[in-house]
Amino acid sequence: MNYADPQFIAAVKKIVVGLLDSIRDSIQSLSDRLLQTQEQPTKENQNAKEDRQYPPSTRTELYIKPSERYKQEAKDTRESIVEFWKAYAEILGIFAVIAYTTFAALQWSEMKAANATAAEQIDAANRTAAAAENSVTELRKQTELSNRAWISPAVGHNPLKIGDPLSGRMQLRNPGKGPAHKISGYVTIKIYDMGELPSFKYGPHLPLNWVMSDVAFPNDPLTATISIFDYDTPNDLHKLTQDEVVGYNQGTKYVAIDGRIEYIDLLSKKTHFVQFCMTAYNKSIPRKVADACTAHYQIDSN
Repeated sequence: MNYADPQFIAAVKKIVVGLLDSIRDSIQSLSDRLLQTQEQPTKENQNAKEDRQYPPSTRTELYIKPSERYKQEAKDTRESIVEFWKAYAEILGIFAVIAYTTFAALQWSEMKAANATAAEQIDAANRTAAAAENSVTELRKQTELSNRAWISPAVGHNPLKIGDPLSGRMQLRNPGKGPAHKISGYVTIKIYDMGELPSFKYGPHLPLNWVMSDVAFPNDPLTATISIFDYDTPNDLHKLTQDEVVGYNQGTKYVAIDGRIEYIDLLSKKTHFVQFCMTAYNKSIPRKVADACTAHYQIDSN
């Protein structure tokens, strides 16, 4: 049963009001009867008034006139009736209170259950909305990832000859679906002793090359030649020495080309980056050098 139904509430209120009206009418009727009893003398009282003379009594006893006795009996009767109706009214009042309290408790319980159900429905709706929002966010992210620009560098070094500048080649490709804008970054090429780790330091006043391009369209490669300035004489190209070329050929030295390129995706307006490292050697390279080069390679995923 739905105790919160307006029709059920109206019916219960109507029953309670009718019960209280019945009690009020009964009490009013009793009051009218008592008033009539006080105003109109009974037959016995009238007969008692006519019979005023009594023969003398020889017995010593308490004598009460009939009229006084009748008055007392009438008074006792009225009090008994009043007490009865008072008790009756109190019982009806108790039942009315019990009925109203029971109805209120049932209504409160029904409202509490309805509120709990509504709260659960609100929580479920919030969870559904959050899941939908997450789905839209994830879909937007996947759409951006599948349509964004991706800059992929490919590098290599030129043949090593004594007296020639240490130089290399770099090709920037955009295998993504959107154009890349404001491409810039640092690229360095250097010859190291075997076992020596690349520095991976980029910025001004370092032996590196500054790379810059305005736009890279999908599948439109950009080719650049990389040269490195000498550490001690930064205005001159680093020319390979006999010790460096011989050491590379004998496997005691290796060449590393590494850098960091940043660019902007024209569609999402987000900035992206790629870090890379490539090593060239004649025989083999220590594991720690290979691991360091691999760890340096990074690409953003935003």
